[in-house]
Amino acid sequence: MRYVLEGSARQSGDQVRVNAQLISAETGAHLWANQFDTGRADLLTMEDEIVTHLARSLEIETNAIEASRVARARPGNLDAEDLAMRCQAGFATSLPESTEWSAAYAFCERALQLDGRNVVALNNLAVTDIIRATTGVSADPKADIQRGADLIARALALEPDSYGAHYAKAQLLVAQKRQDEALVEAERSRALNPSFIPACPLGIGPTGLTRRFG
Repeated sequence: MRYVLEGSARQSGDQVRVNAQLISAETGAHLWANQFDTGRADLLTMEDEIVTHLARSLEIETNAIEASRVARARPGNLDAEDLAMRCQAGFATSLPESTEWSAAYAFCERALQLDGRNVVALNNLAVTDIIRATTGVSADPKADIQRGADLIARALALEPDSYGAHYAKAQLLVAQKRQDEALVEAERSRALNPSFIPACPLGIGPTGLTRRFG
């Protein structure tokens, strides 16, 4: 066991604050913290949303922590899985066209050079190409969308139940203005991995729930 998640709840009047902390089981160091505020009357109805947001936040944080740990442990000997992990962590914690985003893209490309069957790298590159095409930063949007489609097809051929590939396909269908089909793919992605909630934009919580990051 590498990580421990601790939590507590405090009530003040009609408000309840739920605290969560991620702790290294190896060193006892506090790695991450989050707080959720909600009304006492809404606590039970908000329980699922709190768990979902915790799962999504932890997915992002643990990816970043693991990527850093691997880079420190084997700085000159990263394999395709290591590179794909660093790629995914970079995309999850940076903005498009930032230096960190470009570095993450390069990690995924290197991962595919080492292993053309790496589904994580295929998925992340596909989503990134589609985002570039739909946000006006691509020099050739049609080519990027086509490349994204090709990468998704490769990922699904290798791993038909990849939640990341189905999410990437949802993004592709949105770019193609096929919203109804996109919704089906997004629901498929969530069914395969309920803790993967990219459909709820990072930084925007459900109604009535305030998220703070420590």
